[in-house]
Amino acid sequence: VLAGRTSACDYPPEISKIPIVGGFGTPSLEALLKIEPTVILTADLADPTIAKQMTALGLHYEQINCRKLDDIPLAIELIGQLIGYEPQANSFAQKIRSEILALRQESQATTNRPLVYAEIWHDPIMTCGKGSFLSEIIYIAGGQNIGDEVAKDFFQVDPEWVLSKNPDIIFCFYMSKEGSAKNTIPQRPGWQNIKAVSSGNIFDGLDNNLVLRPGPRVIHGIRIIKEKIKSASLK
Repeated sequence: VLAGRTSACDYPPEISKIPIVGGFGTPSLEALLKIEPTVILTADLADPTIAKQMTALGLHYEQINCRKLDDIPLAIELIGQLIGYEPQANSFAQKIRSEILALRQESQATTNRPLVYAEIWHDPIMTCGKGSFLSEIIYIAGGQNIGDEVAKDFFQVDPEWVLSKNPDIIFCFYMSKEGSAKNTIPQRPGWQNIKAVSSGNIFDGLDNNLVLRPGPRVIHGIRIIKEKIKSASLK
């Protein structure tokens, strides 16, 4: 039985009925003690000392790490062991493994990979680097991440750097108060000369949760990115 969730845990919609016991990475110890959980599943804790406090209070927690696609089925299996649903979890994990393998095999047939720039924030401008979860998704979907020359999950970039890379496709994985990225990005000085901009290959309005949150739904996210790359007008 799911006894509590963070304010960031919003899928599936039915989860809204479950009590909130803190924010992402910032659980309320008082709220946790009230629901008396058998086990607490964590991803990242904003304050590492919270883990020590939970242990001191007799709360059993397990950190679930998902940094790569292959970590997802492993996480499913671990959760299955922890909550007593091992057979069901193993079956589901194998299904996810098979789907990831199929997508990788399809990707191996890709010859001419378009250069992809993935913008995850606009102020300051941020992108993803080599070895990141998002870069792995871009590659399997048939693209080549221009940020792969930097061995960081995420990093800040200069607009001139993006200009020099001249990507074929731009994905914007955020919601901006300034409006659609399709309208704002072409207004940046010099960016009209980027192939992705001049060809109209700017994609936004996606469900970012499908690619930025490691989990089973990422399979659907990869397929969406793959379709967008296929639909791009390349020069």
